[in-house]
Amino acid sequence: MRDGWVEWLRGPRLGWLLAALVVLLVLVVGRSWISERLVPDPRMNRQLEQAQAALVAGKLSAPDGSGARELFESVLASDPDQMRAKQGLLAVREAAIARVQAALAAHKLGQASENLALAAALSAPKIQLQPLQARLRDLQEASSDTKGLLARATAP
Repeated sequence: MRDGWVEWLRGPRLGWLLAALVVLLVLVVGRSWISERLVPDPRMNRQLEQAQAALVAGKLSAPDGSGARELFESVLASDPDQMRAKQGLLAVREAAIARVQAALAAHKLGQASENLALAAALSAPKIQLQPLQARLRDLQEASSDTKGLLARATAP
């Protein structure tokens, strides 16, 4: 009886048996990893949908965490390789830059400053930020009545 078992193992079946054991081990041990890759977490999908809705609604950032930036960043915190969240943050950055340009054109310096800070926090390229920062500085200097303040300070 033992000789038959040993002979059975010595044949080409041993390789197939070992391969089947390795596949079984990978399926048992790597099951959670494989399931995470094939079936995304529904909470993450919900957060991505909320972030996209916040972006479309124009809510780029909010202190309570309901802004597009914070929602995309929370997805990236749980899955750093999530491409939709990375692309979402890029869209938030571009929207912030567009808002800076619109605010500067309308001479709304407070809004321009806030959105410029958001774009800088999202690592916007300096080549995009520098002209906007210079324009904001120029508008701030033009809006402050320096000459009038100096005249009032020197007047008796």
